[in-house]
Amino acid sequence: MYKANLTKRQYEILEYVHETIEETSRPPTIREIGRKFSISSTKGVFDHLSALEKKGWIERIEGQARGISPVKEKTEKLFGEGEGVPVVGSVVAGEPTLAVENVEGLLDLKEMFPNQEGLFALRVDGESMVEAGIYRDDLVIVRQQPTAEVGDTVVAVLEGEKGTVKKLSRLGEKIHLEPANTDYETIVKDPSEVEIRGRVVGVVRKM
Repeated sequence: MYKANLTKRQYEILEYVHETIEETSRPPTIREIGRKFSISSTKGVFDHLSALEKKGWIERIEGQARGISPVKEKTEKLFGEGEGVPVVGSVVAGEPTLAVENVEGLLDLKEMFPNQEGLFALRVDGESMVEAGIYRDDLVIVRQQPTAEVGDTVVAVLEGEKGTVKKLSRLGEKIHLEPANTDYETIVKDPSEVEIRGRVVGVVRKM
């Protein structure tokens, strides 16, 4: 994996700049970036670009509408031979904890998942899903989607910030997030308190 040290949004903007240059031979404007990511103010876009510049991913040319130049040797490693599923931090298989979304690197899973659109990976911290074959330090491969079926293993965010991986169930009007370990209790929430980030479609483990 190639260490990126980017937030999820910074990674997405850098990827968009890279892809725009590949497709049109010129970088996007500030307004185009804002429209793409629904960032309402130019200052919001500038803040992300300033962070990318400070981290050494882009160079900016003052006074030019398209004055964004990615650092070639770094972006080629990130989006070229190292292309793959972004590892965006960790998720708790246990008690929900603060969800972390920093891109740590890229995982090459082309043979397992030819269609990698919408995939991301999270490192598991906890033991609440061991009976489902998901252990601490495993990487769960997640397909990003806002809904899931009963019985799916999902990554869910509670109260806007606490992330967890659990089996999705429903009873009446309540959402149940069930562990696969009898030492842990089922989490019961109103639908308004749960945001489904994606469905777990695979697990990667170091031997």
